Amino acid sequence: MTNNLTLGEASNLIDIAGVMMVTLDRDANITMINPRGCEVLGYSHAESINQNWFNFCIPEDNRKEVEKVFHQLMNGKVLDVKVYQNDVINKAGELRNILFQNAVTTNSDGVITGVLFSGEDVTHLNVYKEQLEKSLIGTILVLSKAVEVRDPYTAGHERRVAKLSCAIAEMMSLDEKTIEGINVGALIHDVGKIHIPSELLAKPSVLSAIEFELIKVHAVVGYEILKDIDFPWPVALIAYQHHERIDGTGYPNGLTGDEMCLEAKIVAVADVVEAMNSHRPYRAGLGIDAALDEIKKYRGKYYAPEAVDACLKVFSNTDFSFE
Repeated sequence: MTNNLTLGEASNLIDIAGVMMVTLDRDANITMINPRGCEVLGYSHAESINQNWFNFCIPEDNRKEVEKVFHQLMNGKVLDVKVYQNDVINKAGELRNILFQNAVTTNSDGVITGVLFSGEDVTHLNVYKEQLEKSLIGTILVLSKAVEVRDPYTAGHERRVAKLSCAIAEMMSLDEKTIEGINVGALIHDVGKIHIPSELLAKPSVLSAIEFELIKVHAVVGYEILKDIDFPWPVALIAYQHHERIDGTGYPNGLTGDEMCLEAKIVAVADVVEAMNSHRPYRAGLGIDAALDEIKKYRGKYYAPEAVDACLKVFSNTDFSFE
């Protein structure tokens, strides 16, 4: 009994496949496309054949990346990445996000003749992902609002810290995903204050040593609230570490620089600057100059030098405003 497929059987499998399957010649023109491929692109089989695949790929940087991969395959390069995700535009002008797997085709002499790829339309999954992300951000904002209700004198503090934290991260040229995580973490870095008695949060005089110890618990409580939520960023660690100092004198765990995550180091600087600049029940705002003098004075002692330097550049090189 043989397991080999006839050409006719292979063709039938391609036709009924639930993913798009396409072959391209060495000029990237379509030489074969199955019904699912026609459905994704919105063109009939006759309309699809001989069309150049690159014409479906937008925007321009996406097209250039697809062309680069194609030419590498044509030159016989073995690629480290086996799966690609790219946007294509269909006949109706709609963007479809496709997950591709590529393989070269060869003739009987082993000469590369083109590319065969299968593709899965994951556009609907990305829409679902965006909806989940919006729901997640909505939940985060609710948590932030809950803190403000408990601590009205610092209303807007977390939002302002988030704005400055993101500006610092951008100045440090961090990637978009990291900046997104910093924004989310900063928006709820004080969520643990829900646990703190409101009379302490609104006390119009300096806290006693015992009262301050109670306030310090908010970092631990925030971590406990957030640690079991499956964030794609170190949100719980930001809440946990934003009062740590790189020389080990911070709280709650006395971490040193190497033990702190970068996101927390950034939020720690933004938190101090915003807090000193703003009014508090027990004192008037000290102003931005005093706040920047503070982080300059303790740069490399309490605060990460790279975060301090970026923060100073935000205020000197841009028109940043907390409002």
